[in-house]
Amino acid sequence: MPDGKDSRPYASLPVIIVMFVLMTLVIGFVALQKVEQHLIAATGKSLALAAVDIADKLDRILYERYGDIQIMARAHVFQGRDAAAKITFLQTIKAAYRYYLWLGVTDAQGRIVAATDPDSIGRDQSQMGWFKTVRERGGIHVQDAQPSEASGGVMAIAFTAPILGPRGEFLGTVTSRVSLPVMEEDVIKQTVEALQIRPGPGSRIECHFLNSDGDIIANSVLYPEDQVNLKLLGLPSALLSASAQPGYIEEQHLRRHVSVVTGYASTRGYGQFSGLHWAVLVRMDRSDILAPIHAFLWKLGAAGFFVFVPMLGFLMWTTVRLRKEWASAREESTHAISAEASMHESEARTRLIVNTALDAVIVMDGEGVVKDWNPMAESIFGWSREEAVGHLLSEMVIPPQYREAHTKGLNRYLATGEGPLLNKRIEITACHRDRHEFPVELAISPLRSGEAVTFSAFVRDITERKRAEEALEKSRSEIEKNHGALRALTAQLFTAQEEERRRIARDLHDDVNQRLAAMALRLENLERALPSAPDLIREELRMIGTQVAHLSDDVHGLAYALHPMVLDELGLEVALRAYVENFAAQEGTKASFIARALPDSIPRHVTMCLYRVAQEALRNVGAHARAAEVTVTIEGLEGAITLCIADSGIGFDPVLASRQKRSLGLVSMEERVRQVNGTFSLHSRSGEGTQVFVRVPLVVEIP
Repeated sequence: MPDGKDSRPYASLPVIIVMFVLMTLVIGFVALQKVEQHLIAATGKSLALAAVDIADKLDRILYERYGDIQIMARAHVFQGRDAAAKITFLQTIKAAYRYYLWLGVTDAQGRIVAATDPDSIGRDQSQMGWFKTVRERGGIHVQDAQPSEASGGVMAIAFTAPILGPRGEFLGTVTSRVSLPVMEEDVIKQTVEALQIRPGPGSRIECHFLNSDGDIIANSVLYPEDQVNLKLLGLPSALLSASAQPGYIEEQHLRRHVSVVTGYASTRGYGQFSGLHWAVLVRMDRSDILAPIHAFLWKLGAAGFFVFVPMLGFLMWTTVRLRKEWASAREESTHAISAEASMHESEARTRLIVNTALDAVIVMDGEGVVKDWNPMAESIFGWSREEAVGHLLSEMVIPPQYREAHTKGLNRYLATGEGPLLNKRIEITACHRDRHEFPVELAISPLRSGEAVTFSAFVRDITERKRAEEALEKSRSEIEKNHGALRALTAQLFTAQEEERRRIARDLHDDVNQRLAAMALRLENLERALPSAPDLIREELRMIGTQVAHLSDDVHGLAYALHPMVLDELGLEVALRAYVENFAAQEGTKASFIARALPDSIPRHVTMCLYRVAQEALRNVGAHARAAEVTVTIEGLEGAITLCIADSGIGFDPVLASRQKRSLGLVSMEERVRQVNGTFSLHSRSGEGTQVFVRVPLVVEIP
């Protein structure tokens, strides 16, 4: 009987143990579900942030290429006809940036005249869509990723911009092909490696780029998925990627038919570059995410099956393990928060770009109320950001006479979605805080987000440029006036008697040249007074200065040709030395003049021939060779006079000289020397300078 009483507590012990074990299993199962949900959520947020980071990097890379094509289109080298210089420029750009597969330049008819690939030169691209679009509409054309013939079938993004002349005429295009595989390698590799939550072969992270239609254009996995449209297949993450906000979702892998967690985001562009609206999908197998917990459970089951441990110890050990897993989940959550901070840092960089922009950047809503106002806007208009934000733009920067038109244009866009001044660069009149009006260059870009409309205005003060244009126009008028005076004097030369010719020739040499010299000095002062004028205006000033210098040379030659007594009075050595010194001063070139063993008396026809040949050689051949230093040597030798003009410039190909005799002045020089039974020769080689050699006998029979 005592034994029976003593056995009752032990009889209920198995039930208690079973109930305790069942309760423990239930609690463990619930806890496991919570941990799995937390891991899935934390990993999903990390994948979404990774997709946002990749999309942001893609936007920045494409925005930089968008800026590159604009800079290249304005490069001075593409305004000329030097194909070798264009090719060198393109190859330099390609070598500096690894993203470029191919770069090329077409003429106005669509034929490639320069390219990084020699086989492309000469191809007719006039029927290509990108060429037609840029020629007919202007602006920058961006073509979405597709296999590029110019780069051997590699997926590439095409950027094309028009090349415009000084008067805005269409000269051709500059176009580039940006490698999608290189972009993929740069933006995916770092992000995916940083996202390897559980290192090892079990952690498989896939990344896909989709174009706006949903086609896969790039992926990080080894198996190909070309010609697949995930939107048409109804993949949830592909459909959600078109929404305004990034996120993540659990879905079925269409190829492997397993559960995956996919983070999604889309590109949005930067500044004036609206982007290509690609979708970025970053996904990971659900089994890989939960692998650490499942591995732990397998170990726990094996230990419980083969080894019996005290129940209390088992519970304590389980609690410790769950705490460790929870700590791991918290660590992953911290990683997600860090990624979010990186995204905020990217937004801060964007704000820094806006604040340091050289143009005024103004953002207003659909009612015309200012929402953002950068420091350059404060400088241009005089209103601080605190004063501008929250007020109507029209009341601050638009002159009173234009405010009604501004309001009508705003209402028209809100009603129809159309505006004649949007997405264009125009010149208008703006109003400063002190109410004085000044000219500006304006570009406005609208952005719709649902029913809300935001306008971004980019404003540049062009007051200084307008002043420079007015000064340039005044200089042109004065040059025309001097041309008129020159034509009047020239007309008198052909009707005057010998004494009158002598007077007019001296007027040409003294009066007109003094006026031209004063004009050249004014042009130099004007160029120095406009240090920040646009490159186009400064280049135009330099070209006008060169024309004035050439006009001065022509006046010298005309005076000496119409009245040789002026040259007789000076003598060949004195006149030639003066011309060389004047040429060096005008061209900014170091020049030397050497005279040896000249006879006391030189026939007039020899003097005139050598002087005119020296003028033409320095002005035409020397200028074409871009001489760094010029040496002019004249010498009496064995009954003749030799003239040698040598420079240390870049030289040119002799074949080019033979093809362009007239443009280099060779025809007139050879004819002039031949008429006095002299000999003429030219020696030049690329990189070794140019040498013109003339020999004229002192005693000749003029044919």
